[in-house]
Amino acid sequence: MATAPAPGEARDGAAAGGLRLLGFVEARDRRVAVLRDGDGVYHGQVNEVLKGRYRVASMRAASVEVEDLPRGTRATLRADGALESAGADD
Repeated sequence: MATAPAPGEARDGAAAGGLRLLGFVEARDRRVAVLRDGDGVYHGQVNEVLKGRYRVASMRAASVEVEDLPRGTRATLRADGALESAGADD
């Protein structure tokens, strides 16, 4: 029997709004995540907001965490296409 997601958590990938991590661009001391969805390709650094809704919360070696600002949910997008959703307080 499936359980309902905890508050602030989205198991179906809704926290990422269909965003997928394509990879990173690095130059000098600057690192930019490159993401895509059905509408286009987006790029952003930590704390930048994409599509007026998704904040780049953090970046790691092979993943980026995005926050859906209106919903208060977060999802970790990995370069291999995997999605890990997490609550806003994680």
